[in-house]
Amino acid sequence: MAASHIPKDDKFAIIGATVLGISTALHLAARGYKDITIFDKKSLSDLTAPPTQDYPYSASRCSPADRPEHRDLSLEAINGWKAWNEELWAGKTVPPGLSPEHRVFINNGYYSHFGGDAIPEADIARVRLMEKKGMGLVLLLSTDLDHVGSANSRMFNFDPFGREEREKANIAVLDTLGGTVIVEKAYQFALYKAQTQGVKFVFGAEDGAVGELLYHEPRKDNRKHLKGVRTRNGKTHSVDFVVWACETGTSIPHLPSSLDRTATKTYEFAAAVRIPEGDELWDRFAPDNFPCWEHILRLPDEQGVVIFGFPREEDGRMIVGIRAMAESNIAKDDVAINRIKKFLAEFLPELNEAGVGIEPLSFNPPEVYADYCIIDRVPGVKNLLLAVDGRGTGERFIFLPNIGSHAVDVIEGGESTIASWKWKSATHQDKKGFGKAKL
Repeated sequence: MAASHIPKDDKFAIIGATVLGISTALHLAARGYKDITIFDKKSLSDLTAPPTQDYPYSASRCSPADRPEHRDLSLEAINGWKAWNEELWAGKTVPPGLSPEHRVFINNGYYSHFGGDAIPEADIARVRLMEKKGMGLVLLLSTDLDHVGSANSRMFNFDPFGREEREKANIAVLDTLGGTVIVEKAYQFALYKAQTQGVKFVFGAEDGAVGELLYHEPRKDNRKHLKGVRTRNGKTHSVDFVVWACETGTSIPHLPSSLDRTATKTYEFAAAVRIPEGDELWDRFAPDNFPCWEHILRLPDEQGVVIFGFPREEDGRMIVGIRAMAESNIAKDDVAINRIKKFLAEFLPELNEAGVGIEPLSFNPPEVYADYCIIDRVPGVKNLLLAVDGRGTGERFIFLPNIGSHAVDVIEGGESTIASWKWKSATHQDKKGFGKAKL
C-alpha cells in the first residue's frame, strides 16, 4: 500500500481507552497529529482506579521461543517502559497521585523454569541468537556458570525457588531485560502523558459510548467513507479517521467480523496466597528480590501448560496462575487449582510451612480467550482501522508503550508489522457467515 499523506490537523476518533487505543493516541500525537479524541463508556475514575478485575502486575520480557516474530516488539516495549521510568524520575511526566519516587516498571527479570533435566533446544537457540545480535548476557542459562555469575553480580535472582539449596535441578533461562510492570501506575502514567500531549477524552456511559458510525454518501469506488460517530447521548462528532480499539466483546456496527475463529483458545485460572507482613518471606517475595516467573510443564499429558506468577503486592498478596489450551484436561477449575497446589508444595514448600494458604481469585474468574491480535485497515472503508487484542490482559498490557506506533504505521499506509495482525478475510472464517463484528 502506498504511503498516505494525512493532514496533521485531521480529526481522529479512537473508540476505546484500551491499551491499543491509548498507545495509538500517544504515537499519533508524537508524530504531530493535533486533533485526537478517545471515547470510552467508562468514567475516568473507573479507568484510573486500582485494578480489581485484572492482575495488578504484568510481566514484560523478550519474546518466548515459540514467538520469535515478537522479539523486536518486546525489546521495543522494554525500552519504552524504561523511558517512562526516566520521564517519571526526572519529573517530566508526573501524574496526580504519583511522584518522581515511583516507577512503572521494575527490572527484576523474568525467570523461565523447565520441567525435565535439560533446557529445550529452542530456548538455547534463542539465547545464542541474542548473542549473535550483540546482546550477550541478556538471556542467561542456569547451566552456564559464567551466566550464573553474571546474574549474581547484577543482583538478579537466578534461583527464586531455592532449587539448589534443596539439591534439586535448576533448569532455567533468566531474561535480564524483563521484569514487572505495575499496571495501575503505568495506566495512570499513559493517560496523563496522553493528556499532556493534547489528546482529548470523552468519558461516560452516555457521552463516551459510541453507538453508531456515520458515513458520507457512496462514492464511485464503492468504498465507505466515515464522516462521524454518534454517541448514546445523541451527539454527533465529525471525524476524518476512526480507530476502533474497544475491548473484546464490543461490536463494530454493521461490519463483518474479522475475528479469526481458528485462533487458539486459551484457558487461564488464577489464585493467590497472602504473605504475612513482618515474616521473613515478606522480603524474599518483594518485587526487588523476586522476579516474574513461569514454570513450563513437559509431561506428555501436560504439554502446553504453564504455571506462572508475580512478586508479592504491597498488601502481601501474591498471585499464581495456570494457563493451558482450552481443550486440555487441566482447563477445569478444580483440576487447575490442585495443579497449582501441587506445584507450590514442590517448589515453594516454605509457604505451606508458614501456614500460608491459597485461594482462587474471586474477582478474577477463570477465562477462556482467543489468542489473536488485529491491527489493520477495515476492507471497504477508507478511514477505519481495527485495533483489537483478544489475548490475555497481561500479554496485551506489556506493549502499552510501543504497540500504537505500529498502528500508526498502518494508518499512514504501511503494512501490519506481524502477518497474523492482518484482517482475517471470509476465506479464513467458518462457513456460517458473519453478522456484526463481535470481537
